[in-house]
Amino acid sequence: TDSLLRWYSQKYPKNIKKFYVAADGADPLECISKKDTERKISVGYVGHFYKGKGLEVISKLPKVFKDVDFYIIGGEGKEYTYWKKKIGGLKNVYMPGHVDQKKVKEYLCKFDIALAPFQNIINPHGNSTNISEWTSPLKIFEYMASESAIIASNINVLKEVLDDDINCIMCQFDSLKHWTNAIDKLIDNKKFRLLLAKNAKEKFLKKYTWQARASSIINEIS
Repeated sequence: TDSLLRWYSQKYPKNIKKFYVAADGADPLECISKKDTERKISVGYVGHFYKGKGLEVISKLPKVFKDVDFYIIGGEGKEYTYWKKKIGGLKNVYMPGHVDQKKVKEYLCKFDIALAPFQNIINPHGNSTNISEWTSPLKIFEYMASESAIIASNINVLKEVLDDDINCIMCQFDSLKHWTNAIDKLIDNKKFRLLLAKNAKEKFLKKYTWQARASSIINEIS
């Protein structure tokens, strides 16, 4: 991330010309068209469940949108058990736990709307380190590849990849009202929802496939 580049540049200023940022990426993903209006809207999240990844926000949404299916994929151990007990009993919530990558792709293709509600403090695996400034979540690129409409927190590291109102909607990370308003907007405005998803997919194919990443590195060193 550019945030990590700035940190290294301050720590090792003499080596600044040796640094190059190559963002993460994902494999291209072909999903059946999401333009079908005869089914319920599906909202999804894929990732870890530890503190700061956004379950604090996600867990409140199914009770607000009772006619929307929520697929909350991932989580392990006590973190999964905690959130499963808290919201897993709701009729519109699906929480299969940790699944393999092939199954992840199947779920991604179900999403009309994909959530990335990362908080300003992210503590991986229960430790005290805050990675919110440096994190580069692979799932963002997989959301883009799946041509889902993305709603993401307005933290700086996500602004390096996503563009508000062009290929996503960005929300104040801890404002439930912002998140519910964003979901309402995408449910009510199908044309806008599909446009955000299309723009995200196009940017992904241009910049964030593994092939595009490799090409950018080769161009930098050649």
